[in-house]
Amino acid sequence: MDRLRNAKRIILGHCFGPPDLLDPSITQGPNSPWSRMVRDQKSVVRVCKSWWAVGVEFLYKHVALRRVGQIPALLRTLEETTDAQLSSMISSIIVGCAVPDICSDAFTASLDCLLAKCPRLSMVTYAPLFEESHVVSHGILSTISPYFDHLTHLAFGEDIEISPAMTDLLRSTTRLKSLALVLGHSSTWLPTVDALSAPIHLPYLDHLSLRILRGDTWDLQWLPRTLRLPNLQSIDCSYLHRRLWSSVLPLLVSQARTLRLLSVKCVIPYCDLHYAPYDIQPLMEHCPVLEHLVFMADIAFPLCHPTLRWIDVLAWSPNTASWPARGHYSDWHPTEEDSDPDAPEPPTDWAKRIKEFTPGGFPALQRVRLIDPELAYMPHLAVKLHPETAGQALTIHIPGATILETYSMIRREDNWPEEDPGVDAMVSATTRLTFEESDGDDSYVAMSTSSTSSSYDSEDDRIVEDGENPSRPDTTELLAIFEQTQDVEFGEIESDVQDSDTPSSPMYEQPVLTTTIGDLHNIRSADDLIAAQFCLWYDT
Repeated sequence: MDRLRNAKRIILGHCFGPPDLLDPSITQGPNSPWSRMVRDQKSVVRVCKSWWAVGVEFLYKHVALRRVGQIPALLRTLEETTDAQLSSMISSIIVGCAVPDICSDAFTASLDCLLAKCPRLSMVTYAPLFEESHVVSHGILSTISPYFDHLTHLAFGEDIEISPAMTDLLRSTTRLKSLALVLGHSSTWLPTVDALSAPIHLPYLDHLSLRILRGDTWDLQWLPRTLRLPNLQSIDCSYLHRRLWSSVLPLLVSQARTLRLLSVKCVIPYCDLHYAPYDIQPLMEHCPVLEHLVFMADIAFPLCHPTLRWIDVLAWSPNTASWPARGHYSDWHPTEEDSDPDAPEPPTDWAKRIKEFTPGGFPALQRVRLIDPELAYMPHLAVKLHPETAGQALTIHIPGATILETYSMIRREDNWPEEDPGVDAMVSATTRLTFEESDGDDSYVAMSTSSTSSSYDSEDDRIVEDGENPSRPDTTELLAIFEQTQDVEFGEIESDVQDSDTPSSPMYEQPVLTTTIGDLHNIRSADDLIAAQFCLWYDT
């Protein structure tokens, strides 16, 4: 019996794909690979009793709360299904819902209860969206921080700025192995001398992910002064525009001594259409043991490094694919007003330069890979498919797409031209991209397949259809709906299988919508409240 269950775990694991490659953010749309994966997981647990036992493990291992109403729904499920021990299956929670200030107390209480019921929780992504008042978010973080002490992976979202509550939390999470921070907020508080002088020791942390905004830069100076990371092995840094490079460089240099992996990505907005590429070589000189470099194709390519073994070049880049006025285009002509006249031209011949990494400059280099522009929505792909572990061609199936890794590239296999699958073909495809083709959510719509779309009707699709309704209830109405859902009886979802012995699957997702924002005046029952609240919080 155990062998059969393990076999099913392996098979379903290959069917669903690696969850850490998929982004559960609601901004990715209802047709994203993560949404497809969840719909397939829901379908699996409805097949039969034996499939339910294995499928429910996948469904509850990684929980993503994309709407605030899912928190009380999940709480209700955990309380009413003690025999299934669902709470012990949860190892990862992503909180990515919108939270109006007026609902902060209900949100805090629900989240506090939820975290208390998950004894095996090891990974948390805390990325709720708040209104203008960040004081509320600081208070919530202080309330739930005791449940973070045993975490090994912790990530904060864009609305969670560096604050006394966060620094206190980090001082208590000494077991962390991975940490993600967002810096450069327009801060609502300034650090005191004590906050800057009191160090934060994270002895086991080996990966640091940083996203740099264009606000204040004091926290970029705070981090190297405060964090003590003796075991840091890798940094993944993304920042909004080139003008931040002068602030980002000292931050990376301060942590570069022990780095073995460095990933640097720059997202260029419209105000920086005309610029010359920044030079990464000075940073690499501060990384004496660097082995793996990941960078976008529009930077000035590195010239040499004694220990570098693997290079991954992101062929897709917002600065080149979305704005054809510069980047790989040969007719790039910077204006004196917008660019540095002393800087070199962008690397229009970067495809050729990939083949020019020589043993003279890189004596330890073993492999160079090019990453398909259609995989740009998987920022950690180069790390998850580490170049050291792959020998022959490797195929990974995720809902809606197939990823193929060869010796020289990582690409989408399911819609790649068979006649020319080489590096030159990828380069050609990248340079033909336009802003209209790479903007918005079109890439996820293109990943639709008939096999996955029929597995489960998406409630997200119905919400999007109703999103054009401009009517919007006031905050009092929102609060009333949210608080009443705390007492709503969430029944089990009816099984599609007619066999009476087949159990229904307990779900933390709420029922398919039948009520829209414009129907609030017709609310008559608890079911109407659930549906209306579910829709409202999606649109918030």
